[in-house]
Amino acid sequence: MITGAQAVVDCLRREGIDHVFGIPGTMNLPILDVLRATPEIRFILTRHEQGAAFMAYGYARAKLAPAVVTATEGPGVTNLVTGIGAAWKGYAPVISISGAQELYMREKDASQDIDQVTLCKPITKWAYSMRSVGKVQEAVRRAFRVALAEPLGPVHLDVSSDILLQKAESEPIAPAAYRPGTLACCAPAELDRAVTLGLGYPKGPLAWGDSLGPLKILTILNEMSAFYGDPRYRPSPWLVRRARLGVSLLTPENSR
Repeated sequence: MITGAQAVVDCLRREGIDHVFGIPGTMNLPILDVLRATPEIRFILTRHEQGAAFMAYGYARAKLAPAVVTATEGPGVTNLVTGIGAAWKGYAPVISISGAQELYMREKDASQDIDQVTLCKPITKWAYSMRSVGKVQEAVRRAFRVALAEPLGPVHLDVSSDILLQKAESEPIAPAAYRPGTLACCAPAELDRAVTLGLGYPKGPLAWGDSLGPLKILTILNEMSAFYGDPRYRPSPWLVRRARLGVSLLTPENSR
């Protein structure tokens, strides 16, 4: 038997998480106590929750991998919102794991009790409140599966300290058992047919996924230009400048 907090950290370890950004608070302290005893994961203490969310966003974009941010309930979560919103618009797989008011104090006008799930739903792919220790591991697994499914994006989980301190059976399930590790394949003939159709247009239209990361997209475009011998697939200087700045390549002008 392990505590809910230990279950959360074990799931993070299996997902290869090596950094967690955030600020301690009353409701997420059990998670941080376990992190202190987990040398594989480094906790980065920030001055403000918004800074922690943006650090997780930048880390996910730079590493092209999921990043985790944590904060306490109420004001801690509202401070995370700006960074989570940036991850939503930037297609970054940021997993927010915050505290929540104890179950017996919810809906009783407690000072820091807000509907955090409703707050985060518009800017996340999935938002969920864990109301029993038996749901903790399942919820964390689903959070990673949803965040890493195309298009990539943030998810939000919250849980109270009383649940994190309760015990449940360990579920050591490897990530490969609950989410795909590779992108879906496309038949080479279909790719060639799409390119042939594209070459028939004056501008050689091409759509790309911004969640790959700007520099990766530039590499793919250059490779396509060389392979098919058509300069229309070569990225423009404007795209190159944006990619080097780490800025999204999707804008109202070029995303149509």
